[in-house]
Amino acid sequence: MSSFNPALKNFKYWAEFQGRFGDNTSRFSQAIIRPGIGYDINTTTSVWLGYALVQTAEPFSKTTFNERRFWQQLTLSDKFSFGTVSSRSRLEERLAPRLGDDTSLRLRQLFKVWVPLTAAPGYSVVASDEYYLNLNNADWGLRKGFDQNRAFIGWPMISIKKLKLKSDI
Repeated sequence: MSSFNPALKNFKYWAEFQGRFGDNTSRFSQAIIRPGIGYDINTTTSVWLGYALVQTAEPFSKTTFNERRFWQQLTLSDKFSFGTVSSRSRLEERLAPRLGDDTSLRLRQLFKVWVPLTAAPGYSVVASDEYYLNLNNADWGLRKGFDQNRAFIGWPMISIKKLKLKSDI
């Protein structure tokens, strides 16, 4: 954001859109719009605030609904001789007014290793794992405890300095 004003050099912004498909990719079933704003405390640590609108339909849910998520996160990232290691701790306050009145609290913990391939400049290997933990029960079906775990291995390709494309397996 320093291109707008040098005093904003430590501020960042995030804008993400995800489309998810169900029924063997034949049905658009979920859309996530997730903007956020962050602040670099130092070269390895940043804090973030954001919002997500999650629209969910069949087959992911029997009832079509919109979920609103307010989130805060702490991101740590450091470079080593082999690549970059990072972690992200995110707290989400989740609301789904059509399904219930309760606010669900969820903690997400992500660990990631990003290793550039010296034999193929512009390419890397990434491995990550993210653990989701519901911190309370909610009247719209969410239960306290383990929610899900997402493991990822991929080969990102850097095509534009500020834009990353990922191929997931």
